[in-house]
Amino acid sequence: MCLDYGEVESRTLNEAGTSAWFHKFVFVYDEVFFRAFDVRNGMFYVVVQYIGPPDKAAKYKYKVKFVNENNTEGVTIMHLARRFRDELDEIFNSGNCGRLHYDVVRRLRTKEGDLKFKLEILRVDD
Repeated sequence: MCLDYGEVESRTLNEAGTSAWFHKFVFVYDEVFFRAFDVRNGMFYVVVQYIGPPDKAAKYKYKVKFVNENNTEGVTIMHLARRFRDELDEIFNSGNCGRLHYDVVRRLRTKEGDLKFKLEILRVDD
């Protein structure tokens, strides 16, 4: 079982790719997660953090699929969930998250500037 948004979400991104953030709390498996998409200095970062006992974070992983509006190009990222007590700067600097150059993300945007994506949160044993 996983969190599988039936509809693809989208977020509007700026052209420059210098600074932006898109954060959201996500509920699945009777647990709470925090999804963060951050744009910093030309890089697009993706991380899901587990909110709960820190030792349980490693029991979950996330997969995010980004696609262009025609579904002809895309990128998929998968990582272990991080502990919520870990600072985002720490996670981004360590590389324990998804990281794409903003040029890649820019190519996947729709004409309106939206980035379509689908998030799945899975148990590690799934």
